Amino acid sequence: MNGYMDGIRKRRCAVIAAAAIVRMGYLGFVYYPLLDDYIQYGVYPWVAHPFAGSYMRVGLYAARPLAGLADIYLWGRLWGNLGVALLAVTVLHALSAYLFLRVSEEIGTPLGIAFAVFYTLCPVNFEGSYWLSASSRIVVGLFFVSLSMLYLARHKKVRFLLFLIAAALLYEQVAVLGFALSGIVICRRKVWGAALPVAGSVVFLALYYRVFSGMGGYAYRAAAFRLFNLGAAREIAAGWAAGALYSKGFARGMGILLTDGVPYLALIITAAVLLGAMERARRFDWKTLAAGIALFA
Repeated sequence: MNGYMDGIRKRRCAVIAAAAIVRMGYLGFVYYPLLDDYIQYGVYPWVAHPFAGSYMRVGLYAARPLAGLADIYLWGRLWGNLGVALLAVTVLHALSAYLFLRVSEEIGTPLGIAFAVFYTLCPVNFEGSYWLSASSRIVVGLFFVSLSMLYLARHKKVRFLLFLIAAALLYEQVAVLGFALSGIVICRRKVWGAALPVAGSVVFLALYYRVFSGMGGYAYRAAAFRLFNLGAAREIAAGWAAGALYSKGFARGMGILLTDGVPYLALIITAAVLLGAMERARRFDWKTLAAGIALFA
């Protein structure tokens, strides 16, 4: 059985690497700056005394504080060679796909290679995985979440907590995903001793955003952050109930899909089905579906 699983993992690594390279490297890992890239990587790191002149003066500490530091001291230092940054993000995206698969196996709700195919290739996530202003927060944050969940599943609580907090300080939605996944892994692996540190992390993040919600140029992001945003939920529900969503929005979306997206989506679905069949996936697991619905919500 161990040999069989080792063979599957090797094939998964090959598939994920191929998908990541085809998706992100078809131009040879050449990256052309877009919109906020010019500010975050072309300006903030290069002012005199960037910590005081950019990080503190602009107020990058108010929201996504770790992302602001990384802009100045990591990604911005690659200005002029942003293809290297794109390659790094691609590697982290692929690694997080593989780590999420390993975590799912260790907690007894295996996802299978179909998850990795959609995770790496789905066109809906292109902005968050390609555009550096977003991917330096989202993809890096997802990698930290995947690593923290692996440590949690293996009962390594200190490493788990460090990477969870790092992810939370990169992007708000990544923080919520990390906290929700923590609850699932804790319940599945019965790591009850991690529940209190996770709760403490939620409180810490909420207090952090509360304290800085009135400071700096990015205070509006801190003020808008909610762990449980009932107002946004009501707004979304109202949108789903609106007739225009189906008579205009849905029809327009289907038109775009049928014009440009069918061949690409067909290839993704075909690859997922064929690769899943090769792995001889086990029978349908309702627990995995329930966990997915909870994370989606």
